[in-house]
Amino acid sequence: MTELHGELVSLLGRGEKKGEWLAGRLGNETSPDEESPELAQERKLKRMAAVRDAEHQGGAIHHKTHMWRREERSDWLRSLRVIGAMRDERKRDDITSMLSRSITSRVTLYCPLAAARPLVVKLTNPYGTPHTFKIHTSNPDLSVVCDVREWGELRGRGDVQGVCVLEEGMFRLDDAAVPHVYLRPRETLHIPFKYQTFTTQSVAPVRSHQVVQELPSPSLDVKSIKVSFVGQDDRPVSIVEVRVELLPHVVDQTIRFTHPQNTQLKKAIRLPPTEATDLRVCCNDPDVQCEIISKSPGEPQDVQVKMDGCSSPNIKTFNIIVFTDRWRLVPAQIWQVSVHFLQWMDISCVTGQLTCQSLVLRGTQANRRVRCHVSHPLEIWVDPCEVFALPARAVCELRVFVRCVSSGVKFLQLNVVDEQQHQLVDAWSICVNAQPPAITRTWDVCVPVGGGRGSTKKFSYTNPYTHTHTFTLLTDQPHLLHFKQDSFQVGGGQTYSIGLRFAPSQSCGQQEILIFINNQDQRNQDTFRAQVTYS
Repeated sequence: MTELHGELVSLLGRGEKKGEWLAGRLGNETSPDEESPELAQERKLKRMAAVRDAEHQGGAIHHKTHMWRREERSDWLRSLRVIGAMRDERKRDDITSMLSRSITSRVTLYCPLAAARPLVVKLTNPYGTPHTFKIHTSNPDLSVVCDVREWGELRGRGDVQGVCVLEEGMFRLDDAAVPHVYLRPRETLHIPFKYQTFTTQSVAPVRSHQVVQELPSPSLDVKSIKVSFVGQDDRPVSIVEVRVELLPHVVDQTIRFTHPQNTQLKKAIRLPPTEATDLRVCCNDPDVQCEIISKSPGEPQDVQVKMDGCSSPNIKTFNIIVFTDRWRLVPAQIWQVSVHFLQWMDISCVTGQLTCQSLVLRGTQANRRVRCHVSHPLEIWVDPCEVFALPARAVCELRVFVRCVSSGVKFLQLNVVDEQQHQLVDAWSICVNAQPPAITRTWDVCVPVGGGRGSTKKFSYTNPYTHTHTFTLLTDQPHLLHFKQDSFQVGGGQTYSIGLRFAPSQSCGQQEILIFINNQDQRNQDTFRAQVTYS
């Protein structure tokens, strides 16, 4: 009691202090033999006053304790009334929860991505009259198998545990696609289920050479699905809690695309050669459309992928699953597709000539230190090329220089990366259309085969300007042709001899080599074509 009621402890403490106080008052008195009659009379009066004070305090304490007990009893009665009201309010829910636990069974499934796993659940009609039961599942990935041929295919794979015979027309579907099953009194029936999911969250894929073991692990993605068998009175007669642990899936092929931002992606992916005739394909992303392009028998088949784009530099990753059976039970191949959406930029230039364009880089919500990285450093470079500060919500101009040494259309990529956080800030896909230059001179060159040091040649070039000018030499075949000097300076109207060294060759043949002569502005001044014959 003293440990639970703090007021009782204080009262007991006050009683002890009262006894100590009386003992002190009496102990301070002197002996009757040593005091005078006046002191003895005064002592007796003080003792009588002390006794009266003690009796008065004792009565107050008794009255206070009695009042405290009445208040405590009223508090107890009030608490009991609150507990009773709460018990009456929760009694129905508690009884329902206890009854649900008594009819609930639990089972665990281990499933990889896109692979169907069968499950057999026993249902018994507990009533003495025929009843029709509805089957509800909390997750559409777990469904009742209503087709006899599909269940036969699942049983043929040897994954079914227990005996389950499925008859044609055993289940009836209502307007909401909820299956109903009819049972006679006390009849027991095995209900076939199929679990198959196409979504992955925290499960990492593995490569085809790794072994996947179907063992429980705390790192796997776990789902809990509730299956309820409800009677005609909307009361459940049986509940099954299915615990699903998703296993890592095997990725057979990884495909990456770069695509302009906010534009629709449309690609065709060639299927590997296969003898299967009934090919089916699906995607785990509902925003991606996948279908097999029908062709004549014996011809290669393609998977057409369509999806809407998003802003740069987002990366969208999804899985494409290829099946070779009609019911899509076991995936034959799983492709992991990543689409990197970039900003788009078109540049038209002349081969061998330097072209400059400007880009706008917008800052993010925080200050960053970034650097530009390019995919083809010999044909494209950016100013600034070093690390620079990108203020928050600021606008920065990037100068892009492009010089292609071969004609045609090519795609170059520019990435802006945060050097401290190692994050992609922005990205561009640059489509370069290099036009062939105008050939101003052509000559033939013979180079002997097997020369250890190659061959050296010279040709003269006259400055077309009236003043001194500096020219730069470039070639589209740097591995076959080297210049004695990459740049030279010549006076107005004067002639300069350009030294060439052709790399040795071990085989006979012909090769066309272009020589670009650019002025101080890196514009194409002249282009020479050398027809090299190795003999």
